[in-house]
Amino acid sequence: MDLLQAGRPGSWTYTCRSNAAGHGGIFASRGSSPEGLTNFGRDLVRECEALGVIIDLAHINPAGFNDVLSITTKPPIVSHTNVRRYNDIERNISDDQIKMIGKRRGVIGVNSVLVSAKKEESTLDRYVDHIEHIANLIGIDGVGVGF
Repeated sequence: MDLLQAGRPGSWTYTCRSNAAGHGGIFASRGSSPEGLTNFGRDLVRECEALGVIIDLAHINPAGFNDVLSITTKPPIVSHTNVRRYNDIERNISDDQIKMIGKRRGVIGVNSVLVSAKKEESTLDRYVDHIEHIANLIGIDGVGVGF
């Protein structure tokens, strides 16, 4: 927790079990763990919120996503993601998750990578489709650019 007081929080997810999100990091298109945050992760989230640190839900699995939202009250962000409507992989955000972020007045950063599973559909127009989809669900104030 000393790092948080210094204003330098680490990442929630990475590629090992010992992180705050437990098995919650998403790095494949399918098959993420059904487990959410570790006990340490819950404590870390609470401490971050108490210190005014913005919670970033990028790369977290659905269980971890729900865990974070269940123990926080402030607006979260998803710094870089896309919508599952156009590329249905787990690391992209579902409509229900978009609406959850919108209800909390959070922001979703639309990523210019992984806009489509098909190379020929990975275009600027498809990127704009992702932006419009989020804006239609939660309003343009909930949309950011996340590279």
